[in-house]
Amino acid sequence: MAERLPVSFAARDGTPLHGYLTIPISATGAAGDKSKPLVVKVHDAPFGTADQWRWDADAQMLASRGYAVMQVNYRGSGGYGKTFEDAGRDAWDKALLTDIVDATNWAAQQPGIDHRRVAIYGTGFGAYAALASAALEPKLYQCVIGWGGIYDLNSYKAQTEFESGRYNANTFVSELRDATPARFHAASPLYKLDRFGPAVLVAYGDGDLQVPPIESVRLIDALKTGGDAFDVLELSDATHVLSEPKDRVQFYNKMLSFLSDNLRTGDVKVGPVTPSLQTKTKP
Repeated sequence: MAERLPVSFAARDGTPLHGYLTIPISATGAAGDKSKPLVVKVHDAPFGTADQWRWDADAQMLASRGYAVMQVNYRGSGGYGKTFEDAGRDAWDKALLTDIVDATNWAAQQPGIDHRRVAIYGTGFGAYAALASAALEPKLYQCVIGWGGIYDLNSYKAQTEFESGRYNANTFVSELRDATPARFHAASPLYKLDRFGPAVLVAYGDGDLQVPPIESVRLIDALKTGGDAFDVLELSDATHVLSEPKDRVQFYNKMLSFLSDNLRTGDVKVGPVTPSLQTKTKP
């Protein structure tokens, strides 16, 4: 397994931030000598949850292919006290996003990491935050990956309320303070594409019962209209959490191909991910 280091640093306003940096290893098991590309992974569900020092399939998969992975517990994350969590509810479109940008800049300056090859990736709210952060600092990221993302906050809120029996919607929108339609519109990545430089991979599953797939479809249509660089992965019946191994394998392979194309990863292993044999044990 790649080493997963607990890290801490200060945000631009001095607020202490914590997270994890997963360091890729060479074939011999020693730290790689060449500078590695960086993937910033943004966790889903903004309030009360957090990345922790434990097994993370995404981070280990990426590290096994030579990518360093940065995960930050931005304002709003759980485990750091009520004041820290509430700060995310107040500044969900401001300090929450600059925390992610600050974490990216911090990680990109660490020894062995190539600051010229940086990607950002997230699921659900994490995809929203990934695209919104890239719109905030478009020159910082070479590409963005969103799985089952929320790209128009007003339409997400309306759709999940209208079809509440179908979608087990994340209730985070009810926890956003001063969440007016105008603020939702201004914060939505769908309306920030004119600020974009990074290429975008829009991936989603038709079986997602947390975020309506129409969110991804609308983003794809907007990217087509704007002439932006993008790629698409649609998986039939795939869930929000990619519960089926075959779906996770397809997504990982698409992700690796997209990263390789956009981060010029000539020194990184980009071989395909294959399903592993699993031994079932008796209960």
